Amino acid sequence: MVRKDVFSLIVCLLAASPALAQPRIDRIEGNWAPGSTITLFGQFPTKSTAQPLRWDTLDNQPGYESRSVGHGNIIPSTSGDWGIAPCPDCPWDINQPDWSSPMRYWDQDHRTSARPFYRVEEKGWFRLDDLGDSSPNQIYMSWWFRTSAPDLTLGSNKLVRLWADTERAEGSMSWTGMHFTYTPDANHDGVNDAGDTHDIIWGSWGGSQDSWHHLELIYDGTGDVNHGFGSVRIVRDGRVVHEAHDAYGIMPWNRLYVFGFDASVSSNFTGETFDFSEIYIDTSLSRVVAANAPRYRDATHMEMQIPVSWTEDHIELTSNIGSFGSLEDVWIYVFDQEGLVNEVGFSLTAPDAGPPGQPGQPVIQ
Repeated sequence: MVRKDVFSLIVCLLAASPALAQPRIDRIEGNWAPGSTITLFGQFPTKSTAQPLRWDTLDNQPGYESRSVGHGNIIPSTSGDWGIAPCPDCPWDINQPDWSSPMRYWDQDHRTSARPFYRVEEKGWFRLDDLGDSSPNQIYMSWWFRTSAPDLTLGSNKLVRLWADTERAEGSMSWTGMHFTYTPDANHDGVNDAGDTHDIIWGSWGGSQDSWHHLELIYDGTGDVNHGFGSVRIVRDGRVVHEAHDAYGIMPWNRLYVFGFDASVSSNFTGETFDFSEIYIDTSLSRVVAANAPRYRDATHMEMQIPVSWTEDHIELTSNIGSFGSLEDVWIYVFDQEGLVNEVGFSLTAPDAGPPGQPGQPVIQ
């Protein structure tokens, strides 16, 4: 017989266990088809805003449609550049006009059937001056990237750069073809350790020429010293490329200063092209992902899914098939704001499959 006081202690420990709050998928309704509605039922820590801050597939942008932006056209921005009038309902604040080539709408050689993408030659990038939150302490970015260039390590060639303010003085982080640089705060006291310099993690971005790669930037400044306050993960095709746990975490990283390809010496890439597709940006790590493996740690192909509503017991989403084949097995995963996921996926393509095994384990990539 279990003593009453011991039993009460066990109940309290179980109630306090964070595992009980981790994502769990019990069943799904809907069909895995382009643009279909799928509803997940289970246990999901809430997300304040179901939809991401940005989900840009070009063909879902009303500003491009109203202006008849098509193949080869320069992308209009909200501020107006390249001699194009401002476009208030376009997704990017700036299509960088200085020292660069313009980002263009490209509608050939698609990654996903009939879905256009952005292309720039040699050098060029977009900018978002405000991620829509005055003090975001999490940032998640996902995008697909392809380049004709054989080597991106010829200089500090930026794929993405975040600033903590409009002048960069309070901190920045950059992922380049040859390293990851960031403003450190090793003891997490809110003091910029390096002044105007940065810590550097060396290592190639690791992608191959003429292939589409899935890239992710995952920043979390919500924890403390023991739980990864100021942690950053840079991920390519589901594998961690760079990781830091002492990034400056007090200031809001609310300015996406570079998104695209900012070559430090643009002449190194004369005639080379850089492509960007299916861009997902949010100020929460909570997200839904479809992947090609029954365990997320084994996945090599992931496609972001787009939530429409999100509550504690169900998530309704619009399916994004991406480049999954019609006969390919696919499993679905839900991440919470702590970065925890139902590591064992729930099948989207085997309707008679029962609930998966124990959910909610941290992913070790």
